Amino acid sequence: MSQLRWSCMIVLIIFMFIISCATDGENQDATGTDGDADSDSDADGDADSDTDTDTDTDTDSDTDADTDSDTDADTDSDTDADTDADTDADTDADTDADTDADTDADTDADTDADTDADTDADTDADTDADTDSDSDTGCIAAGSVTYTLATVDNPTAEQQEAYTLIMAAMDEAIYYYNCYTDLTKEINAQYNPDVQTADGNINGSIRFGNFGTMQVATAMHEIAHTMGIGTSWEYQSLIVDGVYAGESATAKLREIENNDTAEIHGDMAHFWPYGLNYESEYQSESDLINHCLIVREIIHDMGWI
Repeated sequence: MSQLRWSCMIVLIIFMFIISCATDGENQDATGTDGDADSDSDADGDADSDTDTDTDTDTDSDTDADTDSDTDADTDSDTDADTDADTDADTDADTDADTDADTDADTDADTDADTDADTDADTDADTDADTDSDSDTGCIAAGSVTYTLATVDNPTAEQQEAYTLIMAAMDEAIYYYNCYTDLTKEINAQYNPDVQTADGNINGSIRFGNFGTMQVATAMHEIAHTMGIGTSWEYQSLIVDGVYAGESATAKLREIENNDTAEIHGDMAHFWPYGLNYESEYQSESDLINHCLIVREIIHDMGWI
């Protein structure tokens, strides 16, 4: 840009010089009769020429030189220096200092205070709510007995009816076991029409065959078999001459019946009372609850819990 400007100025000076010379020639033609006047005019013309030349030259030269020099130098140096220095220094210093200090201080203080306050408040509220909820259900324990019902992809009407009845019976039975015992068991239930009634195995399998057995009392009786009652040596060793010899279950029965001489009777497969061996043994909800309480203590006497 600087070279282009200088080139333009030189062309401009030459152009003006040519115009000046042409003007002087015309003046000489107009005053040619008077030699002195011509001479004076020439002198004046020379003066004019000098004045014009000097003025133009000085003005252009100074203006361009000053302008270019000052503008380029000042602008580039000042702008770059000030902008870079101030921006970088101020931005980095202020941003880093303020951000780090403020963020750390505010974050730590606010987070700790808020978290502690919120956590304490929320925990207390949730705990109270959960406790009240458990109390409302009347449950005295939290068991972990679950079941899975085996089904076919396209069941017949008979199979579908069996599935519906089994699920209703098992859902209710599982509820009582989990509400009144702390026992754990995974059960696999199925409908098998070849089974005359229903049977439970210590391996966790329960088979329902007869539609009449697909009710809560039978389901709970068979769950007891999956827990080892009537299906394990540990249980059978506690039956002596038809009387159950385990201390915990006997004490629980006497507590339930408020009778210090009450006994549990049994054989190698069943116990009574509260064994739910027959549908007639289920008269009220208390029979289902007492069944769970006795089964839990028998398993304790067996040494499994």
